[in-house]
Amino acid sequence: MTQSFASTFAGPTSKERKYDRQLRLWAASGQQALEDSRVLLVNSDGPVDSDNAPLTGVVGVETLKNLVLPGIGGYTIVDPATVTEADLGVNFFLSEDSLGKSRAVETCNYLRELNPDVEGIWSSQPILEILGQQPRFLASYSLVIVTGPMRQSTLQIISQRTHELSIPLIYTHSVGFYCSFSLQLPSVFPVVETHPDPDSMQDLRLTNPWPELLAVAKKVENLDALDDHQHGHVPYLLLLLHYLEKWKKSHGGIYPQTYNEKTEFREMVRGGARTGNSEGGEENFDEAAAAVLKSISPWTLRSSLRDIFEMDQCCNLTAASDNFWVIAHAVKAFYKRHGVLPLPGSLPDMKAQSADYISLQNIYKSKARQDLAEVVAGVRAAEAQLGADRIVSSISEKEIEVFCKNAAHIKVIKGRKLPLLNVDEPEQETVKVIRNNVGNIESPISIFISLRALDILVTEYQEGKFQSAPYLFLDDPGNWQRAVSKVINALQANDSGSVDDEAQTNIRNAVQETQRAGILRQSMKRQGLQSTQRPPHQFSSNSPLELVKPRSTPIDKLTSTSTSTTGSRQPQFTQSGNDRSGGNTLDLDSFYPWELSLVSFNFVHSHLHPPLFPPFINTLPVDGLKMRLKNIFNPNYTDQNWRKPLAPASNPLALEEISLQSTPGEHAPNPTSKGSQHHEEPVLRKRHAATAMELFFDLFFVANLGSFTSTHDINTVQNLKSYIGYITILWFYWFQTVLFDLRFHSDSILSRIFTGMHLGVMTGFAVLAPNFATTDPLNHPRRFRNMGLLLMVSRLVLVLQYAIVAWYIRGYKKTLSAKIMTTGTLFASAMVFLALAVTTQMRRGRYAYLGWYIVPAIEALAMVSISSIWKVLSFKGTPIVERFGGMTLIVLGEGTVGMTKAVTSIAKGTSYPTASSIILITCYIIILYFMYMIYFDQTDENRFGYIRQQIWAIFHFPLHMSILITSEGSRAFVLYSVAKGIYETAFKHSNASKVSETTSQVVDTLKLIVHNLRARLRNTQDVPDLNYIYNNITAIENLEADSQKLGDLIAEFTGRLFIWIMRSFGIDATPQKSTSQKDSEQLAKLTDKLFLVFRFFFIAAGLVLIFMAVLHWFSKSHKSRGEVLSIITTTTIGIGLSLTSIMALYDEQDGESAFYYYLNSGWIVPTVTLAYALVVAIDNSIIVISHKRRIRYVSQAYRQVP
Repeated sequence: MTQSFASTFAGPTSKERKYDRQLRLWAASGQQALEDSRVLLVNSDGPVDSDNAPLTGVVGVETLKNLVLPGIGGYTIVDPATVTEADLGVNFFLSEDSLGKSRAVETCNYLRELNPDVEGIWSSQPILEILGQQPRFLASYSLVIVTGPMRQSTLQIISQRTHELSIPLIYTHSVGFYCSFSLQLPSVFPVVETHPDPDSMQDLRLTNPWPELLAVAKKVENLDALDDHQHGHVPYLLLLLHYLEKWKKSHGGIYPQTYNEKTEFREMVRGGARTGNSEGGEENFDEAAAAVLKSISPWTLRSSLRDIFEMDQCCNLTAASDNFWVIAHAVKAFYKRHGVLPLPGSLPDMKAQSADYISLQNIYKSKARQDLAEVVAGVRAAEAQLGADRIVSSISEKEIEVFCKNAAHIKVIKGRKLPLLNVDEPEQETVKVIRNNVGNIESPISIFISLRALDILVTEYQEGKFQSAPYLFLDDPGNWQRAVSKVINALQANDSGSVDDEAQTNIRNAVQETQRAGILRQSMKRQGLQSTQRPPHQFSSNSPLELVKPRSTPIDKLTSTSTSTTGSRQPQFTQSGNDRSGGNTLDLDSFYPWELSLVSFNFVHSHLHPPLFPPFINTLPVDGLKMRLKNIFNPNYTDQNWRKPLAPASNPLALEEISLQSTPGEHAPNPTSKGSQHHEEPVLRKRHAATAMELFFDLFFVANLGSFTSTHDINTVQNLKSYIGYITILWFYWFQTVLFDLRFHSDSILSRIFTGMHLGVMTGFAVLAPNFATTDPLNHPRRFRNMGLLLMVSRLVLVLQYAIVAWYIRGYKKTLSAKIMTTGTLFASAMVFLALAVTTQMRRGRYAYLGWYIVPAIEALAMVSISSIWKVLSFKGTPIVERFGGMTLIVLGEGTVGMTKAVTSIAKGTSYPTASSIILITCYIIILYFMYMIYFDQTDENRFGYIRQQIWAIFHFPLHMSILITSEGSRAFVLYSVAKGIYETAFKHSNASKVSETTSQVVDTLKLIVHNLRARLRNTQDVPDLNYIYNNITAIENLEADSQKLGDLIAEFTGRLFIWIMRSFGIDATPQKSTSQKDSEQLAKLTDKLFLVFRFFFIAAGLVLIFMAVLHWFSKSHKSRGEVLSIITTTTIGIGLSLTSIMALYDEQDGESAFYYYLNSGWIVPTVTLAYALVVAIDNSIIVISHKRRIRYVSQAYRQVP
């Protein structure tokens, strides 16, 4: 152990601590490659107007910043521009003190503060002058970044020089919110992938093992002699080698070749596992079986590697050959000798004992070192053959090792030159790519063209070809139009065809956006606007800490690349006389480079003019608290920090679209003017998604629905009528509100007031819901009066909303007449509801409440008719599908709530649930899920017509009603089936009383049944008083003579227990709160309730399918044969379900009918589940068959094309 490790441990160096995070990412080799690189940034090529103001972004500077932080070797900034006030608004590496100075010098100064170890130099000469004086200037750089806009000739020269030197070139261009990025790589760009895909295959040489590996495999020849622990820890590589030898003996010395043979071999390996070993004990055999298909294959060279080995750069080395090709040449020779690539030396994870795994790993590492030594010898031989003419120094063994470890993952990227759009001599390949994408509205190619148009303008100005005043060069639309025309002409050159109008429109729109950004930058500069963004290293003279900035070295005075000036380039904060912190010096060496800006940012507060926060804040320590207090007292008046106030009222018309519809020379119509009759159809503001306010209103519908269903149980026909009646009132009110919001809602103070009124109406419905009933209104006149008045108020609110809309569109006579009709219809409805309320209060009109249902239906039909006649008021382009789909989800959610109530009732009723109760609850959930699938799978928003869409919307009322009733029926039958099961289980031994010899035995049997039920049920407080029955049975002297009396007493006993069980699950036989009814009457009402639930459950379940088929019909204007077949099938199954309710009409009193057996079989809810499953299965089968037929038809049609 002491020989393996040093006696003392050396801690991480300062560089390792500094770059710790990135070293974990790309290791020391990647960091060294980064430090050996130098980057050139060409930030501009000259002015674009007479004020010497370059229109350039800061993408290049920000990119350079991201390279300086991780520690590149050095960088050079070439920028002849001077700092303007416009630069301060976008460049964080400039300060107010930089105004009028060289931008290259100032940017270089601040970038060097981020990382003092990176050498930064600058030049204020244009790049062409430097290249003219120093032709090999670019040769010393690993990467060149050019920031646009750039003169075309300059960009072409840089592109050509970097291409000749095989240096990557990046051309980036940023104006406003537009940016383009072009990358030029050498024609042959090799890459050694050091982080390959983890799922990639690794050659472990199991089919070509070397002697040392075979020697280790022979040690486990006798697997049967190993104990269970050893047997379960044999590395799977050795297991594969062991079974490969057995396979070769029985197959003529040949390895498994085909898939079937590998499958057979895998089963052989899997069969060697011991079944008696503990769970997980034979995991190594599972690993071996899983690795068969990957590891047991004759190794072959990938085609990409073969292409690399056959490339001229690999076959014919020269003195200028890159290290990559020299190593590749040696690896190619290794492959020719051995038929494999060098072994990487790594092993995958596997189950094994630590000593065995380390021993196996050492064997692989030893073989990898041997292969590496052979490759190194080949590299040295190639270097010796190239002789002293080789430019690059001797290749390090570390570089060769990295190549060998990843030899299977090397690749070569074939690069091309920058896609320059030269209008004089356009490159045909670039033109072809642009033309293939310019017609696609989603393609960003129009942005690329707009930025190239800016390059054309820059070229014209710098070459003296401008045709307007210099200070108006970028402001003149004619210049931009001329540049666009040149681009379009270049795209149409050489018989390339014309660019269509839509593509030209896309190009001109992008150019206009670029022009706006350019004009904004120029106007900021000319008006002397101050930037609101300040770099983190700005300090005023009265700052407690001052920044001592080093001077950068000009490029023409740089004589050495040594780091002797590093100390002078380290920024320090020195204490001034007014420092109260008590410290001496804040040394930035203790911070990571990327943390410097965070430290410096704490001092920005001293630049506020005037300071708007108390002086004592300046004495706070330099930490985050200081910044938080500064943000509180410092106002920021930028647009993004302030909300615009709401308008008192909002215009529902899209005035900007009305203006666009006007012909040239014609003024846009004034919608409030009486003289604008030539525009009879206004353009309404269409929203494509529901607002948060609308969704909030839907929540009140949910609350009302849940409140009503929780207080109204459907146990009589009258209760069913009340249930349907309330849902009808609530739904049609929601429907009328939605019709308005979809077309005319826009956020304003007035609209929020009206929304508050609607919420108040919904609250009123919630207050009236618990006592709502359609019984005799004369007995409860106040309730019916309140409902009538509430309905009147709801319509009057809508009348006011529509009246405001009518005011805004009063200039459109035809549309105004439609709005007047709409307002009149709602006002008439309000008056009818008022009359109904008065009639009920006068104790006349027993059936006046029917008007609550008739009037909403009539007004809904009127609204749909009006919007069908005046298409401008239709719902096309509105989120109508989203709103009604959302309401369908709400209704289905109410069914889910019913399911949870059923689960709660079962949990409260019995001590432990049975398997049948779980199955029934599952069926209940599946019914709701199938409803969801059928509804949403058949809705296609893109195939609606104007009228069909509105009919589709109004048919949601019967659908939602059917879903709610089906959910209620499912819940009732789930509870009834569970209660019935407990009842039958308790009484299956009740016939024992017939063979009892004495009455006391009969009583004991009955008491035992009650005892078992008390143990099974949770509700033991409502246990019926059965002592009367016990006493009467005991009083019987002769069981045979008084058998009739005994039977009546037992029947009364069972009846009372049945009522008790049903009440335990929330099934009350008496809707009244009175308990004075006889048992026979309660049983009769319970039976009537079950019959009623049976009828409405199957009718509603069938109607759900029927109305979904109707919605499917109206939602698609042009239906295929498959869709028609799906609609017919769904309707037929729905009719069949509804007709099932007829069984209740043929019940026999003796309880021996088919209906009686079906009612007590527990198959009622599963029957509906199976029917819905059949609909889903048929619908999806039709889709699959239709899709296959369409594919076959298209393929046949394609083959027939000559």
